[in-house]
Amino acid sequence: MRKCLLALFSVALTACASTGPVARAAQAQQNTAVVLAFLDMVFNRHDVETAFKLYVGTEYRQHNPTVADGKAGAIQGLTRVTHETYPELRQEVKRTISQGDLVAVHSRCAMPPIAAAAGGLLSLICSGLCMDVSSSTGM
Repeated sequence: MRKCLLALFSVALTACASTGPVARAAQAQQNTAVVLAFLDMVFNRHDVETAFKLYVGTEYRQHNPTVADGKAGAIQGLTRVTHETYPELRQEVKRTISQGDLVAVHSRCAMPPIAAAAGGLLSLICSGLCMDVSSSTGM
């Protein structure tokens, strides 16, 4: 009986740990890693297509009114920005905040020959992939 109760208690603790604060913190850390890998690949390595293949879901939504919604429009727009408009573009992440399926990123973009811009990005993560991106940039 004692072994049975101990086994049941162990299962209950494992179940609680998988939905508790430790699991949520691990998920937030994993979501942050996905967003940071995506941003590095796009803005520092300028490998936009690979970044979208690896880190972006099929139902991707873009909130920039100058970029077509969906993956194809975002790939086209970001490829133009990183290869033609600002080929020297680099992004330096200053801080991130992650909670649940949201990751917020504060970063600084260096875009020679013009001045650097500070900005923010909010990404929605679903099943480990970026699904929705909202950004703001100020000079």
